[in-house]
Amino acid sequence: AAGTITMGASATTAILLFGSAYGATPNCLVVPQNAFTTTNIAYTTTTTRISLTQNSTSGNLINYFCTGTTS
Repeated sequence: AAGTITMGASATTAILLFGSAYGATPNCLVVPQNAFTTTNIAYTTTTTRISLTQNSTSGNLINYFCTGTTS
């Protein structure tokens, strides 16, 4: 799975559900499109989703690429 996630306008969590579940937790690369000066981005993955959390700022664009085997 690959694409771009647009974060919300404040401290928030964005959850992206994968179209198909992975057989095991996938390896994901998460890269911001803009330079972060006042915020931190954290993320976790499961076999069905990727969750991103930011502590401030708005509208950050986050590119992601996940790879693994589907179930």
